[in-house]
Amino acid sequence: MSASAIKLAKGPKDRPRIPPFLIERFAVVEATPLRALLRLHVRWPVPAAERPPRPCLVALYGSRRLRLAPLPGSTDIRSGDRWRAGFALPQDVLAARSAFLLDAGQSGMVRLPAPTRDEPGAGDPGARPPRILIAGHSQFERALLRRFFERACCDVAEVDTGEAAVLDMASGCVDAVLTSDQLADGSGLALVRWIRAGEAHQCRDVPVLVLSGGHSDDFKVRAYDAGADMVVTKPIDLGVLDRKLRAISRRAAQHAAVQKS
Repeated sequence: MSASAIKLAKGPKDRPRIPPFLIERFAVVEATPLRALLRLHVRWPVPAAERPPRPCLVALYGSRRLRLAPLPGSTDIRSGDRWRAGFALPQDVLAARSAFLLDAGQSGMVRLPAPTRDEPGAGDPGARPPRILIAGHSQFERALLRRFFERACCDVAEVDTGEAAVLDMASGCVDAVLTSDQLADGSGLALVRWIRAGEAHQCRDVPVLVLSGGHSDDFKVRAYDAGADMVVTKPIDLGVLDRKLRAISRRAAQHAAVQKS
């Protein structure tokens, strides 16, 4: 984002007007189905004593207003006049194409440009969203998971059998696999073993997450022995799946880098 000078609105008469400042960067640095992380870089060409004491971010969506304080440990002043801060907001708010304001307390507010995307591969014409393969016997469950991953800007394919999953992986690139413990034609662990056996060489090392319908420790042991990276027990806790997704995304990025080299 090119730096642009923006003036804060006038505050109360007994408050000095804040001089122009530069928005150096306002970007989405990470997005998952539950939340988005934004990074704001601002240059304040004034002495520290004259800067707003606690700037915060305000998201406007519909008729609602959400005030966001910087994440703990995310703020600092670099080179004497540069301020940066990280903010976390619900993914629904970002998806609603919210407008954003920088609130400088009694000194006033300023409207920010729309945040850019600053994720791996951004700006690369050949970049593509992560491709997730969902395998499971329940159509309802697959539909919920498809929506969940698509909200995280993933390309999603869904199948109900291990055979269909094999055909999908043999014919195209997959960055991560999410399989239920039961498929329409057998066990999800059989699919995991097939992947790890390297029958489809390009998918041998992809991250694999298994959804378990039971609470058996024995099943988890068998899943990990088969080659699963993670096991999530049903009913699915979205908070847990959110964390698992972020871990899978990191693995998928590493896998893509290996495939390119």
